[in-house]
Amino acid sequence: SPELIVDSSSVLIDTEGTYPLIYTATDNNGNSSSITVNVTMRIRPERYYEPEILYGLASDLNNTYGIYTDTMTDVQKAFRIFNWVHTNMHFEGTSDRTDWTCAAYDGLTALKGDSYGYSAVCRAFLDMEGIQNLYIERYPLTWSDHSWNLVLLNGTWYHCDALDFTAPNGYCFICSDSDFDT
Repeated sequence: SPELIVDSSSVLIDTEGTYPLIYTATDNNGNSSSITVNVTMRIRPERYYEPEILYGLASDLNNTYGIYTDTMTDVQKAFRIFNWVHTNMHFEGTSDRTDWTCAAYDGLTALKGDSYGYSAVCRAFLDMEGIQNLYIERYPLTWSDHSWNLVLLNGTWYHCDALDFTAPNGYCFICSDSDFDT
């Protein structure tokens, strides 16, 4: 059972920036290993919304439209979420990118946004249901920026994009990395 020491002495929690955080593990024999990671500190934006507010809005939409039920599997819920967002949100060329909560709030209340807004609304629903997901952004930037979600379903991470107009069904759901290699 190694001892873990975290050196956060360089982190200025009240100042925006990227700072080194050093993790050092030492075992009973004195063997030691360290790794440095960067932590990015941001000041909470004025328009920040607590996730519970977003979950309430998502829950209200689910109750109104019957998007999914508690008896469905995570795969079924995620499919219904992405399908509902694709079908019911309207594309608008911008979203408030100050924080994901801003884009999610705007998307959940006005049902419009760009790809960032679509992915933020999906994140609010998925987070509310306890379905792990990550925000993904196209890199390198080509002719336009684009965002979507990476979702953990049945132990595997999949690309899910409620806005992808180029997919055969109008959006992509449960796509692997290799699906994008073609």
